[in-house]
Amino acid sequence: MKRPNGYGAVINLGKGRRRPWAARVTDEEKSAIPNADGSYTQKFVYIGYFEKKADAYDCLAAFNASRVQKSYLSITFAEVWEIWAQRNLAEKSASRATAYTAAYKKCTVLYKRRMSDLRLHDIQAVVDANEGAGQSTLNNIKIVISICFEWAIKNDIISKDYSAFLEIRPKERVSHKPLPHTLVDALKAKPNHDFFEKMALLFLYTGARPNELIELPTENVHLAERYFEITKAKTKSGLRIVPIAEAVYPYFKYFVDHAKDSRLFPLGYNEYKDLFKNYFDGYTPHDTRATFISYMQEIDTPLIILQKIVGHSSGNITGDVYTRLSLQPLLDAVNRL
Repeated sequence: MKRPNGYGAVINLGKGRRRPWAARVTDEEKSAIPNADGSYTQKFVYIGYFEKKADAYDCLAAFNASRVQKSYLSITFAEVWEIWAQRNLAEKSASRATAYTAAYKKCTVLYKRRMSDLRLHDIQAVVDANEGAGQSTLNNIKIVISICFEWAIKNDIISKDYSAFLEIRPKERVSHKPLPHTLVDALKAKPNHDFFEKMALLFLYTGARPNELIELPTENVHLAERYFEITKAKTKSGLRIVPIAEAVYPYFKYFVDHAKDSRLFPLGYNEYKDLFKNYFDGYTPHDTRATFISYMQEIDTPLIILQKIVGHSSGNITGDVYTRLSLQPLLDAVNRL
């Protein structure tokens, strides 16, 4: 049977030797060096000498079984990921595949690095560079790096999995704080509200998360019925209807009537955040949600009603599944603010 190229050969070194059978393979580096006349001569590395021919073949087979394929010796992080992704990524759920792909894009500094050259400080630097990201993002970066190291170990490219020593520092949790009554009362008392003030009041009277209103389609706003729908959320409890208080109904109508596209507001989150921080120094857009919850608790709003409005799970089957509240109790609650 013909052996594959580069496999090596067994030769007989001639009579008079105690171990005449030799197993040898091509020395790729020396064979690539030209002779003085420009020609090339194949050079060999002898890996064993034996009395019996069969033993020499066994040695050659064992050598090839353990030898790293030459094409893998300089394989890079990006090439390993590409090989793994082509074989495995399609088997993952759409959300998981998207998350892994996004995490891989944060590893750009590793793309051209050889797997055999990577050390713990190289991959830890990638994680540290994304320290401000969410926990799930950091976890996915670690998973992507671990996948590449596991593949490299399985293919005998490396012998140590440095990804096992990666450290992920938990992102410091930001505590949101309610706006003081003096600020909110002053805003409410103004006879005329500008564009930003109208927006801020919608947040203060609904308790919605910033992106829930920023990305709200106008088709989800039901003015006549006095509510809007949240149809995209991270959790099931986040999918809900939110009552529109009479105090801010005119502003909901204003934004619906002046909508320039399918969204209620003509600006993105970062633009709103800048406006918010300029107006409410020392506070963030998420603080209006904390303000709404705090104020609703101050007026003794039943917990189940508050949870339904802001999209919190009640933590029990009765509250989450079996409790069906009509819109009216929710409207009555926000109209008391």
